[in-house]
Order: sequence, then structure tokens, then C-alpha cells
Amino acid sequence: MSEAAADNQVGANTIPLELQRIAGLRYGDNPHQEAAVYTLAGDNNPLSLSNIAMVEGDLSASNYFDLDRATMALSRFAASMETNHGAVPLVALGLKHGNACGAAFDNSDPEAATISMIDGDREDIFGGTIALNFPLGREVAEVLRRHGTDRARPLDVIYAPSVTDEAVSILHRKTGKLKLGVNPALGNLGRDSLRPQTLVRSLGGVVIVQENNVFIPNPADETQRMQLLDEPLPPATPLSPGLLFAEAIGSSSTSNTITIVNHAMLVGNGVGQQARHKAAALAVERAINNGHAVEGAVAYSDSFFPQPDGLEIVLDAGVEEVFTMRGSENDRRVIETARQRAARFITVPVEIGRGFLH
Repeated sequence: MSEAAADNQVGANTIPLELQRIAGLRYGDNPHQEAAVYTLAGDNNPLSLSNIAMVEGDLSASNYFDLDRATMALSRFAASMETNHGAVPLVALGLKHGNACGAAFDNSDPEAATISMIDGDREDIFGGTIALNFPLGREVAEVLRRHGTDRARPLDVIYAPSVTDEAVSILHRKTGKLKLGVNPALGNLGRDSLRPQTLVRSLGGVVIVQENNVFIPNPADETQRMQLLDEPLPPATPLSPGLLFAEAIGSSSTSNTITIVNHAMLVGNGVGQQARHKAAALAVERAINNGHAVEGAVAYSDSFFPQPDGLEIVLDAGVEEVFTMRGSENDRRVIETARQRAARFITVPVEIGRGFLH
């Protein structure tokens, strides 16, 4: 089994699971691995990947993995934005191997969000997965196909609430390799999209059952014990949309992760690093290599900085605001580093808000 949703049964001694086969897959992670996709009987989550209606093509195992991560990031950002700002922007998200390489949001212009998403990393988005929380029409299809490239951009998967026939025609690949799926639930994301549910994953002969990560940063929630440096953050203090975007992307990427957002756009996502300072360096490197300014940016770390070095890397690059956790024996040194650099350093306890994902 891959990751799936079930009723909340983490404390049960036995959990009866009934799986319903949706379809066979061409192969699993590799061509020599046979695979099929199943859903848990009784799953009523409208965002379940079992509710994707394919307009063109058939999904592979790796496609499902990318779409799970994309749905996670979109849901987390929508829940955070509705909670903190009362509205959900238009979001375009691009992924490769389960991690966001391009992402952007805009309050009203879907083309602007899509252009910024592509510009995040034009190289890595090549052959990637695109997820949108707005309808896919002709204008956005033209951007996806042609923006920033002198030839038609090949994309592997596109996922949206709806798609027009004209957009399908524009995005069609002669090789038949495009997978284009729709789910209207993507167009209605909000606070309730991040559901308390149980996640089930099979690993090497055991099954891990855990609750979904439903943490939503919210200064008004006093139980989160949010701090600015070493003082309580006033409950009325708003968290910027950019910081919430970084948290949603970073907590939906492979740990360890440092995520940098600037001007409503993902500029650097340093993922899958064993050392946090290396994740920070990778995030900055990706931003610079893609021609993005880090000056004035915000950053998210999916757990505390065990040493000041990782924080120093992003601050040296120009980041001005950071959201992360506290719980390290070196918290005081890290906070003092932020204070000396005049950085806006916001934390919650690691046991409340850690964003690890494996």
C-alpha cells in the first residue's frame, strides 16, 4: 500500500482495511516492478486521488506520488490562508520527484501565477508535474506550453479543477505521454481541506499508521505558543502570505528542508539533506542559479536549527523573515544570531509545528 486515508484509528489494536482496485499501472517505481493502484473502501475525502478524472493519459506510480505531494501543499496553503487572511489566492505549483521546484500565487491573475511558477526553475519543470487550484483554459495552457522556451514545453502531468477542450488541444503531446486529470475539489480549497485523518503506509513488511499533519500556523491560537525571537508573538500579528506559502511548500517536501519565497514566488527549495545547513545552502544556491533575488525574502525550516550556521546562510543571502521551530539545546544561540541580524524570527515548539515529511 502507498499512503492513503482512513478513519482515525491510530490507537486501535487491529485495523480492518478493505482495498478496492482502481486500475493497473504500467509499472511501479521502475519498469520491472508490477504495480496497481487501490483506494481504501469508504474513503469520502473529495481530494482523494481516487477522484481524479483523467481527460488524457494514464497515471503511473510516480505520478500518484507527485500528485499526493501537490495536493498536500495546495491544501496546506489554502487552509493557512483562509485561517490567517480569510481568502485563498490562485496557486500554480510545479513538482519534480515529489518536491516543488516552481510555485507562485496571485490574488486574481492565473496567468501571472503560472508564469512565475515556470520562472521559478525553467529547467527542472521540464517534464514535470503541474497542479493548479484554478480552471485550466486557453491562456494558461499557452503559458504552460510556450512561456520561456523556444519550443513546446513537454509536461508529464497536469492536474486542475477543470480544463477546456481548447486547453487540451494546446497541451496535447504527439507522443501521447501527457497525463491530464481534473478534480473540481481543487477549486474549492480552504480551511476544511486539511482534514484530520489517518495515513497508512506499508514499509518493509510493517504498516505505519499515523495521524495527518494538520498543523496550521496561527498566531491567534495561544496553544501554539508562537514567539518572535524569545518573546510571545502578539495574537493579532498577521503572518505574511509569503511565509505561509513557504511553510506549506516546505512541510510538503522531503526533509530536511529549507524553503525560500520572495514576491509570492518560490525561489529556492533545498530538500532531502541530512544536515540542515546543507539544506539552507542548497535553497540559496538554487535561487541564485535561477537568477532570483533573495534580498527581502522569507524562509521556512521544517525543524529547528541545531546550530546557527543554517540560519546564518539564509540571512547572509538576504532573507529577512524566518519561520521555524524551537527545541534545540542551541536555541539561545540561534535566536541571538537572528537578533544581531535584525531578522524577524518566528518559532513554535517543535512538538507542535514540526514539518518533517519522508
